[in-house]
Order: sequence, then structure tokens, then C-alpha cells
Amino acid sequence: MRFKKQALLLLFSTLIAMSVANIGFTESPRASMGEETIGNKAFDGANFKDWPGIMPVVNNKSRVYRSWVNGDERFYYESDPVQMNQLVADFAKLKGKKEILILPQAKKVSTFDQKQSFGFNCQLHLVGGIAKHIAGKPKGNIYWPLEPQLTIHVTPTTDLTKLVIPKGVDLISLSEIKARYKSGFTSTAKDVRGWGIGFLARVDPYDGESLKTIADLTLDPDSWVALNALSSLEQF
Repeated sequence: MRFKKQALLLLFSTLIAMSVANIGFTESPRASMGEETIGNKAFDGANFKDWPGIMPVVNNKSRVYRSWVNGDERFYYESDPVQMNQLVADFAKLKGKKEILILPQAKKVSTFDQKQSFGFNCQLHLVGGIAKHIAGKPKGNIYWPLEPQLTIHVTPTTDLTKLVIPKGVDLISLSEIKARYKSGFTSTAKDVRGWGIGFLARVDPYDGESLKTIADLTLDPDSWVALNALSSLEQF
């Protein structure tokens, strides 16, 4: 792949900065506050009042890990078919917009210190705090949805014929979510564009079109956005 002179200069400056200052790029807004929970110990509903009815989903027994960073909260589940259908059924009972992303491949998530990792095939995403503030910026809710969002990662052994989808739930395909993420790059808010790059890179690291889109963003007029684009290229 060819990079224009400006992109190469940004790349060199990035490598120098990372070697000198040991800086890095995170998947969500840089954590000034963060916490994590390993296992499936039940949470109390007092901290989840913004999402009435969410507790059965949060406390599904298949949960293996949970992270919270500045209001961006994610719950990870390694579910068998029965547990997955229970997650979907409880999710479908929520009021308001209900989206389930159907994406390929099971995933792994690591603890903050990278010492432990957990496989998962379902994920619940809740947005509050500072993340909710970013969601309110132009096109920010593309990446930080204000309604709870459930993701199912389909593996070669997943039997979709056993997956029961209740009425009122919208299924979002991989191609649809990639198109949605790309549309966020026209945001006038640089932090939305910059962090949104990571969302697109992670959702399908084998897609050449996504790679090209992010490579083009190395020429974003904002240098921070351009640096995030350069950093995300290594995920492909």
C-alpha cells in the first residue's frame, strides 16, 4: 500500500513518540477511571437504573467478564444455546429500540493488565458517564448507542436454527454495522472520528475496504485523528 508523504511523516512521528513516551491507543476514551469484574457474581440493580429491566441480561450466568471505563460498560458472555436464547429473550423485554448485532467469530477480551483473557460469544454494551457525553456529539451515538446493544458472535459451531429472535428486535448484519461505522467519519467532532476508527478496525480486520477507508483517514486534517488511523492499521 502506498502512503502519501504526509502519511509517512505522521507514521514516523508516531513511532518516535511511542518509543520515547511509551504512548498507546485504547479501544475507548482514555481511562481516567476504570474497573473490571471477573466471573458471573450478580450485580445489584442500584447502578443500572438508567436501563429498566436490564438486570436479567447483566446477570446471565454465562457472563465471564465485565469492564467499565468512563461510563463505557461492556459485559462478556460465553453462552451455550440455552443461555444465549435466555439473553436474547431478556434483552427483547426491554423498552425502546432493541438491536442485536450478528457478527462473525467468537472473540477474546483481556483484563486491563493483560494477564488474563476470556473467550466470549455474546456482549452487552451500555453507555453512561463520559461516554454518554461523547455519544451526544455529532454522530457519536453510532459508536456509543444510548440504548442497550447486544452482540452475538457466530462461530462455526453455532447452530443458528436454535436461536430464537422475538418480535420487536432488529438484527444488524456485519455489512450494515460497517456501513454505519464508516458514516461516522463525517462527524465534525474529532474525538468521534478518532475513536470511531478503532470500532471499524476491530469489527472486521480482514476487510480490504475497511483497511482502505482507515488508510485514507491518515490524511485527516486533525493530526490526532490521523495518528489514530495509523495505529489502527496494525489490526488488519
